[in-house]
Amino acid sequence: MAKTNIAEVLSLPRRCDIVDEPFAPVDCLLCEETFDLGCSQNFLRHLLVDHKFVIGDVNLIWDLGSYINYWKHRFKDFSTTEAALLQFCTVMKTNTGEHDVFESEFYYFLCDTVPEDRQLREHLNHMRLDVILENQERDRSRTNFNKMCLFCSAEFNGSYDQVKEFFNHMSEKHHFNVGHPDNMVFIDDFIESIRGRLDGLQCLSCTKCFKDRTTLKDHMRKKSHRALNKEDRSFDKFYLVNYLELGKRWTQLNQEEDSDNEEAWQEIGTEPIDQHFCFFCEEVFSSYTKLITHLYQKHDFEYEKIKEQLKMSFYEQFKFVNWIRMEKFKDETGKLDVMEITERILAKEWNQPQYYFPTYQDDAVLTTIEDTNIQDNDELYVFPETREHPEDIRNNSILKHLVVDIVEKDNGKQNKYQRKQKRQKPKQQQVKKNLNVQITVSIDNKAEQ
Repeated sequence: MAKTNIAEVLSLPRRCDIVDEPFAPVDCLLCEETFDLGCSQNFLRHLLVDHKFVIGDVNLIWDLGSYINYWKHRFKDFSTTEAALLQFCTVMKTNTGEHDVFESEFYYFLCDTVPEDRQLREHLNHMRLDVILENQERDRSRTNFNKMCLFCSAEFNGSYDQVKEFFNHMSEKHHFNVGHPDNMVFIDDFIESIRGRLDGLQCLSCTKCFKDRTTLKDHMRKKSHRALNKEDRSFDKFYLVNYLELGKRWTQLNQEEDSDNEEAWQEIGTEPIDQHFCFFCEEVFSSYTKLITHLYQKHDFEYEKIKEQLKMSFYEQFKFVNWIRMEKFKDETGKLDVMEITERILAKEWNQPQYYFPTYQDDAVLTTIEDTNIQDNDELYVFPETREHPEDIRNNSILKHLVVDIVEKDNGKQNKYQRKQKRQKPKQQQVKKNLNVQITVSIDNKAEQ
């Protein structure tokens, strides 16, 4: 019967490097054999089979070559390799059961439960973070960005501002949100990775494939699949948050943050910070007062003075904010000319019923609007009506003269009609009398004949 060393198949993780650099050959930390870490499976298999040595969470080690070289030199500080392994590794003995027929073997497990190993991993992670920040800084200082929208023919060329505009365009026009570019690294690779999946007719949320692009777009629209799959680890390397803490993804950090927020709500009841976006640029402020100060100092726009001059009511302010947000959104550059927009404001172009509806959801500026045209309490006071006698009300009413005029006018018409009837009555009697005479004469003539 064949000899079995382990009870189950071990998974050998494949390293995904964040920087495309060639791997330097590395010597095994327990022998002199050399390996190319471009294919780390061969090296890990060698450690497991030949040396019965296992490195824990090897997929979380960024620079595996530096990690191996450190421990190789560290083990040389001991008289024997076995002494070094017993000092730093957890020893696991296999086939210890009563009914196990195979020979027991010892395996050595090196992991971050050892303080020195933990410090080494964190040091390598900090080195990785430095590399990431350098790449991010290069992305921000670039001037050669040139990409087409993933869903339409819009093109974006230029500096880092166009990178922001690219992602804002996809979020606002196509409702596809993958986060803010300030939180991303390797942006070009990220965009092309998404584009490659869409070109392969694959949904980014559920990873299903479709027969044509129209069917894919209908599926993403109807199912609201307008974000990346959180379980897809291939996108992890494009988000800065995944490099901040060793061994944790952005989803885990979000869960911890949500948990901390819940505790904060229960303990001190803190309120979320509102974001007040500028009317003319991309600046964001934590309070309405800071926004007003920025508008005046940076853009020479006196919002409070304009409101007072136009005597804007609550609903007029509401329409104004939604209108100026829409104008900024429709502008190709995303930046409004203050002089031109001021003239249009004074012409009240904003006073249209469609601007009763918010341009942006959760616009914090809309929550700060107050009705500046509220009347004094004396003007709003309703005085009770005094009870009077009905005859006094009729005599003192301002409608009394109007009623008298109507009655006199009706009486005048009636008198005129009666006078007319009197004038016409003698004429009718004379006509009737003449008719009777003619009839009598006619009858007498017939009798004589």
